[in-house]
Amino acid sequence: MYLHEAVCRALLDARVDHMFGLVGDGNLFLVDSFSKAGGAYIAAGHEAGAVMMAHGFTLSSGRVGVATTTHGPGLTNTLTALVDAAIGRIPLLVIVGDTARDDITSVQNIDQREFVAPTGAGFETVRAPDSSLAQLTSVLTRVEAESRPYVLNVPVEYWWQDVEYAVSKRPVVDRVARASADAVEEAVGVIASARRPLILAGRGTTSASGSLAVQRLAARLEAPIATTLKAKDAFNASGNAIGLFGGLAQPWTLEVVGASDCVIALGAGLNHRTTEKGSLLAGKRVVQVDIDASRVGTVPNVDVSILGDVASTVDAVIELLDEGEVQPTGFFSDEARAKFRASVMPAAPVESSHGAVTLGETLQWLNGLLKEQRTVVIDGGRFMFSVFHDIETDGARGWIEPINFGSIGLGLGAAIGAYFGQPDRPVLLLTGDGGFMLGGLTEFSTAVRAGADLVVAVLNDAAYGMEHVQLMRRGLKGASTEVPWPDLAPVAVALGGAGTTIRTSADFADAERLVDERTTPVLLDIKLDVNDLPLPY
Repeated sequence: MYLHEAVCRALLDARVDHMFGLVGDGNLFLVDSFSKAGGAYIAAGHEAGAVMMAHGFTLSSGRVGVATTTHGPGLTNTLTALVDAAIGRIPLLVIVGDTARDDITSVQNIDQREFVAPTGAGFETVRAPDSSLAQLTSVLTRVEAESRPYVLNVPVEYWWQDVEYAVSKRPVVDRVARASADAVEEAVGVIASARRPLILAGRGTTSASGSLAVQRLAARLEAPIATTLKAKDAFNASGNAIGLFGGLAQPWTLEVVGASDCVIALGAGLNHRTTEKGSLLAGKRVVQVDIDASRVGTVPNVDVSILGDVASTVDAVIELLDEGEVQPTGFFSDEARAKFRASVMPAAPVESSHGAVTLGETLQWLNGLLKEQRTVVIDGGRFMFSVFHDIETDGARGWIEPINFGSIGLGLGAAIGAYFGQPDRPVLLLTGDGGFMLGGLTEFSTAVRAGADLVVAVLNDAAYGMEHVQLMRRGLKGASTEVPWPDLAPVAVALGGAGTTIRTSADFADAERLVDERTTPVLLDIKLDVNDLPLPY
């Protein structure tokens, strides 16, 4: 069979049943064969959107997302999305065509490896048609094992070469790594001597086994559980959750963090944002457990760093605690939990002096939309700092925030992929007007064509809000950051979706009916006053 047919068969045999992309000379026949073979192909409006769809699919489904683009500009258009995925350690694969090796006159002939290398993504070029299927299997394995994006580069002249299809058995990637006994003993020594231990859980704990392990350790120690942003709301049902750790923490959470004398960081990157440049760890003993070697041992003032799987390491820690008859600390006993819950005060919506709806009341209303079972996706923007606290999720795969690179405009692609990762769950995307116009407008029509169950809330202050704040803080006029966008609801309708504009609280009822009765993606153009928005920090 031809190579483009063989690659599609190999993908389907590897349980890759969705592909997101944009066709061109370099990948046209791959896409055609994938659709004919029974795979679901979702055509994006922009190559960055295709990669973000694979990104959202990975986080939502727990399986490797796959995107495809053509050569030259098809690849270079993906670079921002690749950087975001690399920083976020998102395992996904981009299959990209390359110009023929002897076609030195092509206007799209570039050294594609050199463009991908700075993004942090892996890169592999198919060396020959006969070895291509083995290389595909190898790259899929490395995507999972290294937990990062890879680009598989296929010279265009290979697609029509005859190859013999042979199943290249894909190894099972087992991310369970047993920590050394000495390291576990040292960690138990630190934990057993603590009187007020606190667990910091990151995305590395959101698997089923990791989640259960965190809850077992919290119960065993009577310790509170704080989370990084990546694991937001993942442990709310446990009764021990106290909210976000780090610069995003609420005052009542910081009070508990401040009282703790030991932080047990499980599957959490102890970066400067999480630790507030180390200040939240000052004066505390710290134990770090992570399966990612790049994050272990890189933070100063960590007493014990353990390279290992969270679940198996926690089990070993609990076993030694039991053997030593170490008693629960009482730091987060039933009484302490009740006292903490009583201290948590919901923020009251700020009343506008200009008649427009406020961000506070808007988020309070949005928090009730699709509440039973939804996936929440956050784009970048000034609003997001309020969203982190005011929008609730069911944790783990219900929360996706593709803002690892600090870019706006990547959210709608991720939202489409998230829907296809869990098509039984509607997706609520919160984006700013700048982000929507940058990347969302292009992919809203993709959502319509693909039939995604999606509600897009555009928090529209008609400005680039983060930049507006900086000018205003220095007493400068913000006119250069303000943009009089057209009304977006009619644009959504013109693209085949549904849309409505929200200017006052009275508009919420009509908007909610539109969402409840939706048969196509819905856009809510929510008009906010740029001068009434809360400061981002």
